[in-house]
Amino acid sequence: MLSINLSFRKASGWFKAATILAGVIFFIYCLTGPMPKSLPQQIGREGMISLGILILAISLWLADIMHSAFVGFVCCVLLYSVGRFTQSSHLLESSFAGFGNSVVWFVFSGLIIGCGMMQSGLSNRLYLKMLQLTKNTYRSLVLIVLLFSVVLVFFIPSTDGRTIMLLSLVMGLSNLSSPDGGNPLRGISLMIPVCASILGIGALSSISAFTTAALVEKYMGIVISYTQWVLYFLPAEIVAMVVIYHLVLRIFPCDIKNADLRDTARQELAKMGPLSIPEKKSLCIIGLAILFWITGFATGIRPDVVAMLCAVLLILPGIGFLKRKDLTTKLNWLVSPLFLGMALSIVDSLNKTGMLEYIGNNLFSLSLDQATTMHPLQVMIILCVIAAAMHFLSAHSSVLIASFMPLVLVWTMAQGLGLFVPLAFVWGVQIQFMVYQSGAITAAFGYGQFSALDCIRLNLPLAVFQMFGGTTILYFWWKLLGLV
Repeated sequence: MLSINLSFRKASGWFKAATILAGVIFFIYCLTGPMPKSLPQQIGREGMISLGILILAISLWLADIMHSAFVGFVCCVLLYSVGRFTQSSHLLESSFAGFGNSVVWFVFSGLIIGCGMMQSGLSNRLYLKMLQLTKNTYRSLVLIVLLFSVVLVFFIPSTDGRTIMLLSLVMGLSNLSSPDGGNPLRGISLMIPVCASILGIGALSSISAFTTAALVEKYMGIVISYTQWVLYFLPAEIVAMVVIYHLVLRIFPCDIKNADLRDTARQELAKMGPLSIPEKKSLCIIGLAILFWITGFATGIRPDVVAMLCAVLLILPGIGFLKRKDLTTKLNWLVSPLFLGMALSIVDSLNKTGMLEYIGNNLFSLSLDQATTMHPLQVMIILCVIAAAMHFLSAHSSVLIASFMPLVLVWTMAQGLGLFVPLAFVWGVQIQFMVYQSGAITAAFGYGQFSALDCIRLNLPLAVFQMFGGTTILYFWWKLLGLV
């Protein structure tokens, strides 16, 4: 066993070195190497540099030699420095542009809300009530959290909002001990944002889904209602939740079956007594957030604005209860939005230089040149693969949808294809491997319960299902509905 562990460590060291070396070499090539003849002149060297910096950042994130946010900071400074040296306006404008994205401030505010729920004791109380529903096993605990994720989709139309609510609820699991050394929070805290992302697409409860529906109406003249959208993705969503449930149990095992969770929960709730003043304040502020999130379609108030308002109320003297020390001692929570802002800044340079659109156009022309003669299922699978590849470069699904979905819709109408094309593309957009690809996963990452490699371990087999299993289910279902 000792020799196996040593060889694994040695291989891990070689993997890190090889990953970093590959990233550095690719960046140097993009910076000084010959320009590809097929690259349009308007993209030029600055587009190559943007791609090189992103690949360098990804290699450093995979190598895990420093905190992810610091990697992003180094690469953004590099983006600014190279832009300054080459006098590129696009690179200079993009160097820290990601912090103007509302997703960053939603994550920041959401983490403050989560901090408020934990500091007040409200999350612990709700967590104990949740434990009373379990059957004293890790399996039942995972199932309960999964069901909570599904139910919240219909009440909180925000992927990040649902993630923050559930993460704050389950943080009390850190008090549970496991004889086998497993951490129940490791898999559950990663499962929550992954479920939120996939369910958000299937229930018209994410920015990506809302944007797609609006663009379909604009370009194709087809109005999709909330009920229709849910119906379109329902079978694949149900199977996806089953797959996630079994993957979490298999990849992140934890033995808590000998603990009497329900009895412990009853005892702890008795000790807590009635709601404290901080708990009541937290409950009112959280209730206010949920109310505005539910009624957002009528009030027009954006979810990120609601989150920021509630965060301000939690730290406002005389109203809130959070002190400066409560936030400054949670450095990882503050670094998480920093990481997302840096990632979005790097991707913004790809978008402004035109490199993102160039790569997307080439993927379409190479893969779907004869789309009208292909089987619809083959077209759908290829679209999912293209969407996954583009998402790897675009950091956040909403960025990809806003910048690339119009191209998909124009191509769809030119080919004489139907609604199944944009729907298949938006299904593939949720395929994600890295922490930076989702604001919800980035927020969960800020709680420090799982690593970047844990994210890949869960999302890689899930991605295989989404590309092939989920897409096949959708094909037969859409054929039944007359979409294909």
